[in-house]
Amino acid sequence: MAQHRAAANSAAVAGSTQGWSEDWLAVAAGLMVFALAIALLFGGNLLGWATPPHLWLEIGKALRPGAQAYAHIPPLLLLLATYAFSLTC
Repeated sequence: MAQHRAAANSAAVAGSTQGWSEDWLAVAAGLMVFALAIALLFGGNLLGWATPPHLWLEIGKALRPGAQAYAHIPPLLLLLATYAFSLTC
């Protein structure tokens, strides 16, 4: 019985070291957002397509991008992109 528990514990430890843990996925997501935001230092706005949270209070403003550079993109596509990005991060 003890031998069976020891084998199960070693298998669980070996399985948890393989692949990405939730912690490392959070670090990767944070680094991705940081990399997109750092583009502002070089004149780019890679996060301007996202709808800022303070605009979500009014449905008319919620479907507009945070930056005017992305105003040509259809509002529904911006809403779906913001939602998908929120789910991944």
